[in-house]
Amino acid sequence: GTTILYSREFYRQAKQILTPNGMFVQWVFFFSFPDDIKMIMQSFLQEFPFVQAFRSPIGIGFYFIGSQQELKFDQNSFAQKLQATPSAWADLNEWGKMDAKYLMSLYLGDKATLQKLVGNSEAITDDRPRTEYFLLRHFLSPGQ
Repeated sequence: GTTILYSREFYRQAKQILTPNGMFVQWVFFFSFPDDIKMIMQSFLQEFPFVQAFRSPIGIGFYFIGSQQELKFDQNSFAQKLQATPSAWADLNEWGKMDAKYLMSLYLGDKATLQKLVGNSEAITDDRPRTEYFLLRHFLSPGQ
């Protein structure tokens, strides 16, 4: 039943409650099947005009950040925001010593980069929840 959390319709509804400067963050488990990750990415890319992606600091997933406005991440902006928000700094350091340079090393790419990775993969929709049946797809139709 979690497939709906990765559907285009879910992301479309999430956009409706974001402020103009709001960002939506989606975490995706790293050890999913590659085609499932591509379908999740495709759904996200189709709904958000601006997207950035980062690896999880502890290596078990990806974070996709979507927005209606351009997202710019660089080492200086990370450093400034971390200094301005001690609570965020404290939360990040629960996983080990992190700084702006390390956070930038987790950067995977923007929407254009991710679109190259997903190619023409299907998007997940409420009517086509393909990731819901991953075991059937992978055991009965290898290569699907």
